[in-house]
Amino acid sequence: MEQDQHRRQTERDRLYIEFAERVRAFRRSVALYQASLNARRVRDFRSAAGAYNEIISAQRALRDFETGSSHARAGNAPARTPAALTPRQMEIARLIAQGYTNQHIADALVLTSGTVANHVQHILDRLALHSRTQVAVWFSRRAGRSSDTNDAPRLQLEPRQTTRRNEFARDAKVQAIVQSVGDQLRQRRIAP
Repeated sequence: MEQDQHRRQTERDRLYIEFAERVRAFRRSVALYQASLNARRVRDFRSAAGAYNEIISAQRALRDFETGSSHARAGNAPARTPAALTPRQMEIARLIAQGYTNQHIADALVLTSGTVANHVQHILDRLALHSRTQVAVWFSRRAGRSSDTNDAPRLQLEPRQTTRRNEFARDAKVQAIVQSVGDQLRQRRIAP
């Protein structure tokens, strides 16, 4: 009888130790998850600050262009016609004019950021421009003359939806881990 009690106590001690180790591992994974969320928030803040700076630069470039300042276009080279861009490049130029970063454009159009960077470079080359700001000014002037449909609300919503889906998936993984640990503990529970 004493051996049976001793065996039960030993088994309880082992389960408590195992539980404590799993809880520590879970807490470490939650801490890593929180750290990654914080890092993403910092990246998003920096991205938003960069987009804000690009908008300010675009406004300055537009003002310079309208006043005829020599800073509007390096070398005063005339921009090429809109027919020089493909439909995909026009779509990317529209998003640049709306202040999107390459990563946001990639999320909205389901492309890689490298592909977007290549498109941006081709747009700059084809229009003989030197910056994204000049592309934004070019597109805003072109959009003022054109009757293109503007699907900006859809394109602004898609990156947010992707982010929310990713957050829900991460939350589901955390809940699955907690559920798994709880199930294992209930299965191994030993009566006192």
